[in-house]
Amino acid sequence: MDTLDASLDRTPGARLVRWPFRVLAALLVAATLFAQFGSVYHTFAYQDMKAALVTIAFLPLTALLLRTGGGAVMSGQIVRVPDWPFASKNVAGVWVVISLVVSQYIRYS
Repeated sequence: MDTLDASLDRTPGARLVRWPFRVLAALLVAATLFAQFGSVYHTFAYQDMKAALVTIAFLPLTALLLRTGGGAVMSGQIVRVPDWPFASKNVAGVWVVISLVVSQYIRYS
């Protein structure tokens, strides 16, 4: 059984990202930056520690989205190692669960 990288490398042109998806990636990157900077602004403007916790909890996921989306927007190709701030896909999945638990805890506290 081949890995995802091996099967993508074997297929010619499979790593290229077409223009409509580059525009979509640009919109997602812009929305992510807006949300992260909005959370940082809310933290400092209102001295809200809950907003600071949400900002910290979602910072690695923001970095992951900015790296993969930014790579698609700038170079038009999928990045080679898409799990960059995390060690693997499993660690990224655990961090998603932790971020969701933190945000749900903050919402109901």
